[in-house]
Amino acid sequence: MIDITLDTTTVRGLAELEPTSGGLRLHRLPAWVRTQYPEPQLLGVEAQPAGAHIAVRTAASRLELDLHSTHATLRGLARPRGRGRPPAGRGRVGRANHPADGTSRG
Repeated sequence: MIDITLDTTTVRGLAELEPTSGGLRLHRLPAWVRTQYPEPQLLGVEAQPAGAHIAVRTAASRLELDLHSTHATLRGLARPRGRGRPPAGRGRVGRANHPADGTSRG
């Protein structure tokens, strides 16, 4: 297996990636904006990875990506959870293995 480093050249649609002890945190706004406008709602929205995508070119027959999922909860609003929600106290959602031809196997 070959590991690749994810940075803003491979993860597109983001301002920056912040290294943490648990991996990378995705940011849609640069650090100077987050510092200048530390409003909680803005910071919550900018940390959502909507629009981000990984762009790699490979001859590999399989790709593996480990993800750590987060979700926002709105007080007083109950909504159903999707598949892949981690058990209580566990942050790991699972692994996505997809053939290089773009097909998906459930």
